[in-house]
Amino acid sequence: MSLVNSADSAEAGLAVAKLRKINQGLRVGLRDATAGWREAVVLCRGVEKKCEELYGEVEELKRQRSVQRSKEADLLDRIQGMEKVGESHRKQIEVSKVEGDEVLRQFEAECREKEATLLQLEDATEANQKLTARIEALEKEKEEREKRDERDREEREKIDEINKSATEEFLFSTLSDFSSPYNKADEVASYPVPGAAATTTPLPPHQPNNIDTIHASIAKSIASRFEESIKERIKQRSMYEVKAIEAAVRNALEGLELDGEMKSKKKKKRNGKGAQRLPPRRAPRGATGGAEVENVTRLKRRRNRIVNP
Repeated sequence: MSLVNSADSAEAGLAVAKLRKINQGLRVGLRDATAGWREAVVLCRGVEKKCEELYGEVEELKRQRSVQRSKEADLLDRIQGMEKVGESHRKQIEVSKVEGDEVLRQFEAECREKEATLLQLEDATEANQKLTARIEALEKEKEEREKRDERDREEREKIDEINKSATEEFLFSTLSDFSSPYNKADEVASYPVPGAAATTTPLPPHQPNNIDTIHASIAKSIASRFEESIKERIKQRSMYEVKAIEAAVRNALEGLELDGEMKSKKKKKRNGKGAQRLPPRRAPRGATGGAEVENVTRLKRRRNRIVNP
């Protein structure tokens, strides 16, 4: 029994020692665990603070993100509004372009019309200058003709005075010859009487019976004396008139031909057709030159009747 008790006590002592060792180990472990727990608590508090900071940062990021989203929404709204405005501007630009094209076409048409009007004005100016030159030439010819007519009138007056004086002298000499006795020896002539012998009675070369015969002989002498000069002067005057009218008609026809050539040249330049050649314009008979041509023909006929009656 004692052995058993001693053995039991020894085992109990060993067990107590083991228990003490275990208790000591547990105390050490508990102390270490407590220290570790304390460290863990400190770490947890640090982690908690860190988490709180992170939560704050997350909230700040969320707030910033919401602000950014609101800004993005505003920007999207602005972009959409700008797109709408740009679309309306594009439509307005297209409409303005169409209107501008129409205005440009109208302006080009007006420019072409003004250019055509300017060309017509240049043609009219050239024609006016030619007509002015022609009128000046005709006025000069008219002045020369008036001067020539004045000279002719003065010459006719002189000739009329000469003719008047010559006629008076002729009448005086003729009447004096008829009234005075015929007794000039160098003009005595013997006129045989039919059915009778020859006589030596001096007789004048003309034996008028009455005053009508005297007037007829005087008129015949005057006409035979001045007929050639009168015909020549009428012929010269008609030739002057015919030449002046022919020159006027020729100038008019040349001016019309020049007008036609200038217009044809401008029409070629305007149309770009250099190979075409238009015929020169001729003056119609009833327009500018017809009456003058008829006057020339009538004057020629009258001159022929005067020269060759």
